[in-house]
Amino acid sequence: MAFFKRGDIVTVRDDLDTEKRYKSDGDAPGNDRCSVAYDMMKYAGKQMTIAEVQEIANFRGPKTRYHLTEDNGAWVWTDEMFSEYLDGYQVIFPDDTEYEAPSREELSALFGALW
Repeated sequence: MAFFKRGDIVTVRDDLDTEKRYKSDGDAPGNDRCSVAYDMMKYAGKQMTIAEVQEIANFRGPKTRYHLTEDNGAWVWTDEMFSEYLDGYQVIFPDDTEYEAPSREELSALFGALW
């Protein structure tokens, strides 16, 4: 299941690493992770808009990939490539309202028995 939806504003992580592979939240174990191309690095730290959400089913199970408006859908992106996916980062919604995402500790305090 996709963490982000079409139209969401996301911030590309400024610590992207071309040597690392990134996944999405709903990816089944064993699914391929995505690497970062050098040409994607120019978007690091920039706010981008989710243009398309791809829910892909294959023999390993589901995986989620994103295309962005600002790069004309040229690259494939995953949840881990966006700052908003990480714990404790500020989430900015399309209406410019800012909310502070709860930390893992705060969520554990609220829902600890369920985790």
